[in-house]
Amino acid sequence: MVQLQLHLIIYISKTANDIILSQPIKMTGYVRFLNDAVIDVKTYDVTLGPSVLFYTTLGTIQSFSGNRCIHQSLGLTGGKVIQEYSQGNTIVSNLLPIGTPGTPNRVYSEAIIKFINNNNVFQANAKVSVQAVSGEHPAVESAGTSLKKYWKITPQNITEATEGMSLNFTYEASDVGITSDASYKPLWYYPQYPDVQGFWRVGPGTFGSEVNPNTRTIVMDGLNSVNGDWTAGEASAAIATYYSRANGNYNDPNSWSKTSFNGAAAANAPLKQSDIVLINSKTITV
Repeated sequence: MVQLQLHLIIYISKTANDIILSQPIKMTGYVRFLNDAVIDVKTYDVTLGPSVLFYTTLGTIQSFSGNRCIHQSLGLTGGKVIQEYSQGNTIVSNLLPIGTPGTPNRVYSEAIIKFINNNNVFQANAKVSVQAVSGEHPAVESAGTSLKKYWKITPQNITEATEGMSLNFTYEASDVGITSDASYKPLWYYPQYPDVQGFWRVGPGTFGSEVNPNTRTIVMDGLNSVNGDWTAGEASAAIATYYSRANGNYNDPNSWSKTSFNGAAAANAPLKQSDIVLINSKTITV
């Protein structure tokens, strides 16, 4: 598939209908969304050169929305937004104006990727790919207690420094689950789902980690990697507690309940590193 190259300054000034990609494209320079219009990637990747910058006016205002952005309508089966980096080691921040399907309307799902110290090394062909995905993450432990979207981020040809990265994400009110986002924490799942070794970390970020329900932003500062699946939710969305309910094998779900020592059998055994196991008056064979 040939990649279409779009250089220098790109003006997007439509008053109706979407821009639908029919092939991969690469953008460099300035990209200005001057009206409400989206670039729907469908199944094609959008590659961003190291110097690309996005604005919503002829100046330097950045006021994007679910109707003024790069729209990833197909989630995991669709195209990626791929940010490229110049070879070397430098401090750099990139805003990716991404949108996703929502209910009832499209929602804005911005990602900001920051490499915050000079110990990160960008090798030849360094890049970070992002897929914003509509819907709860498939590995959440409690339905309705996390955002109804997540971000899958994959770095390539980058030596990531300890505490060398930060991530910021944006969500909207309609993305919030059944419970209030006032108690949400940033959540990181790594290795990426569906790797069987994957498990959740709550509140990653050495220098700070928070969800602000007023600005609807997720901020994690001082990360050791950007690789993984990222969302926000209550701790119960990430950490499951298993109670021994019967004598049996550790790997047998019938040995465990997720409600109490006398509760119904769990659907699965506690196999994630993030799982909490409580054993009382039962013999569990490992």
